[in-house]
Amino acid sequence: MLRRALLNCYRNHLLNRQVIYQRIFYNWNAISADPDDNKFFDAAVASGADYLVTNDAHFNEAKKLDFPTINIINTDEFLGILSEMNLI
Repeated sequence: MLRRALLNCYRNHLLNRQVIYQRIFYNWNAISADPDDNKFFDAAVASGADYLVTNDAHFNEAKKLDFPTINIINTDEFLGILSEMNLI
């Protein structure tokens, strides 16, 4: 059910908005435990994302950074936000 709600939200987002290519100009290397995750953190920072939604515990390392700040939340928190906004 959680997965379906997220997929529906994502699908609706794509149908209602353009996909924007985000060029990355700086690699923060914020996640040393799993360097492959850095690309997602870097894209979120470069694009000025409101949230980076993940259930990956490696991102907890990036939550401790003073700069750059990015709101890293899990899927339950994201669904709560969507629910408060009456989007689901």
